[in-house]
Amino acid sequence: MKNNLLPLDLQYLYQNEYLDCIKMLVILSEFKRRKKGINIEELNYYYTMLDLVELNQKREYEVNYEYYQDHYLINEEVLRKYSIILRNQNLIDINVENTNKETLLYLKLSESGMNLVEGLEDKYFEKLVDKYNLINSTIKYSVANHRKVLSRDEK
Repeated sequence: MKNNLLPLDLQYLYQNEYLDCIKMLVILSEFKRRKKGINIEELNYYYTMLDLVELNQKREYEVNYEYYQDHYLINEEVLRKYSIILRNQNLIDINVENTNKETLLYLKLSESGMNLVEGLEDKYFEKLVDKYNLINSTIKYSVANHRKVLSRDEK
């Protein structure tokens, strides 16, 4: 048994894999129209940005880029783990595309995954969608933006 110093209620609040999986499904739901789904790198970009973007009362955003690289690398492994869990629950589909240079992994929300996301009613999930939409409209994923935030020097 793992010796954890946090009380159980704080563990559920800050180390909740269920909420993390739901966050992943919410992001995937925003790409439901894409035939292939979303590349795992793009998913990681938005997943990490959701952690690092803070909204103020005026709906203006601030991004804490200082730890972006660390979060991105940690999330890379976590998202692969969650992908397996969600695929085994039939909530997502995973497509693999082999090119000459690399193997690309695409994730797409399944019909049962979409039903789950559409049934979410908590304000937390509404805020998550709002935050994603703000990120997508202001610092949308692109290869250039992705490289820019990954190569940002820590200050």
